[in-house]
This record gives sequence, structure tokens and C-alpha cells, in this order.
Amino acid sequence: MTPHITRPLAGLCAAVALALGACASQPLPTDQLALAEQAIRDAERAGAVELAPVEMRNAREKLGAAQRAAGEREVDTTTRLAEQAQVDAQLAEATARAAKSTRAVEQLEDSLRALQRETQRSGQP
Repeated sequence: MTPHITRPLAGLCAAVALALGACASQPLPTDQLALAEQAIRDAERAGAVELAPVEMRNAREKLGAAQRAAGEREVDTTTRLAEQAQVDAQLAEATARAAKSTRAVEQLEDSLRALQRETQRSGQP
């Protein structure tokens, strides 16, 4: 090969090698995947499967997509999807807890009204 072709070719090879090395050196975000999985378990324990099914479905779908991206060694996609799954699971948990709190308040208000009615009846001659 002539020198004027060899130099650009060598430069191109070096650039490709650096790019491949950069991709290979990025570790998969296993910690982020674990956080997303834990957030989903926490949401399930809070009752989100019944009380926030849409949010739970979103979290599970995104976690599944993150796991598939990890299998393909797509670090950025894995990270982004795992973070989204974690946030969706946290939203599901918060939604479930809010629904439970609302139910508890409604039950207390019902009990209070029943007590007030009982008190009014027992006070009448």
C-alpha cells in the first residue's frame, strides 16, 4: 500500500478500536437493575398490583426491556429503562399507599358518623 492510503486506514482502525474499547469498558448497570427490581417488590407489598395496576404494568414492562437491553450489552438503554422502571414502581407504591390511606379515612369518617347518630339517639327522651 502507498503511504497516503496507509495512514488514513491506520487512523480509522485506531478510531474503531478506541470506540469498541469504550463500549466494552462500560459495565452493565446491575445496581440500577437491582434497584428497579426492589422497587417493584416494594410496590407489590404495598398492594400496587390491585390498587395501581397500570403503573405496575409499566414498571414491569420497562424492567423487562431493561433486562433485554442488558442482554444485548446496551448500557445506556439498560440504565435509562431501569431508572424508568424504578420510578414507575415508586409511583405505583405511592398510589397504592394513597388509596389505602383514602380508604382508612373514609372508614374513620363512617365510624364517626355512626357514633354521632348513636349519640343523638341515646340523648333523645
